[in-house]
Amino acid sequence: MKSENQLHSITSLSKLWDGKEISRIRSGSDHLTLYGKRTSTHLMIQPAIAHVSLENQTFKSQGIWSRFLFAWPESKIGWRTAPLSDAADIEDVLAYRSFHERVTALLSSPSLTHPEDRLQLMPPLLTLSAEAKIMLRQFYERVEIAQRDGEAFCQIRGFASKAVEHAARIAGVMTVFDNEASEQIKADVMRNAIELLDWYLLETVRLLDAGPVPSDQRDAKALLDWLQSKWHEETISIRQILRYGPNRFRSSACANPLVSILERHGWLEREAAATAALSGRRAAPTWRIVSED
Repeated sequence: MKSENQLHSITSLSKLWDGKEISRIRSGSDHLTLYGKRTSTHLMIQPAIAHVSLENQTFKSQGIWSRFLFAWPESKIGWRTAPLSDAADIEDVLAYRSFHERVTALLSSPSLTHPEDRLQLMPPLLTLSAEAKIMLRQFYERVEIAQRDGEAFCQIRGFASKAVEHAARIAGVMTVFDNEASEQIKADVMRNAIELLDWYLLETVRLLDAGPVPSDQRDAKALLDWLQSKWHEETISIRQILRYGPNRFRSSACANPLVSILERHGWLEREAAATAALSGRRAAPTWRIVSED
């Protein structure tokens, strides 16, 4: 994901998602084209890096994020508790073991390949039952209307336009997970897949609707949280922030812009300039901290 490689990397990922062939050209080796491949990508990104990635114009222009299902749960650090009973532990272990055994069985079963090329996967075609097809069409119409200007999904049209395909893919995975010999996606499975996609649509709106918060505004919010929860005086100065504030804000180059942001948004009010009694010079400026009330 270096800047010079990003476009090629995300283009390749998009091709894999679309089920297209992948070409590889490297100096000193033969040209290689791969057909009939499948991919599953699971990215876990630290929040600071995620914000940068979501703002990346190359990623946006190529529509790579519309091919991912987003989940950004709130941190549980500080709120984690021990299990209430051994029974809860046992239930979790049994559920995990059942899942693990099923995945192992699926991975151990022979893959269906192209009759003329065993390196090409050729899974059987899954069809939709009549009821599942009606559900998927109704879901499509609902999501399509929600992409109109001013409607719920107008700011995430890239992802929303692929919501039906996401739902069909999830329904297919659920069907095969339950029975790899299945040939048809049933209505109850499609209903579950659509319910999942409704959740992912709302999660994508939450993360991408207004766009990621710029880093300077996130830092200003962090400084404000510290001022309101940790600083117990009514006023603050740059010098005090540099001395007592969060470590990452203890430089003038960092603290001054953040104070300006908070002042501009009304969370800090500059105090009237005072005159130092002995030196006759103007004292360092201070700001009154505006409470949440």
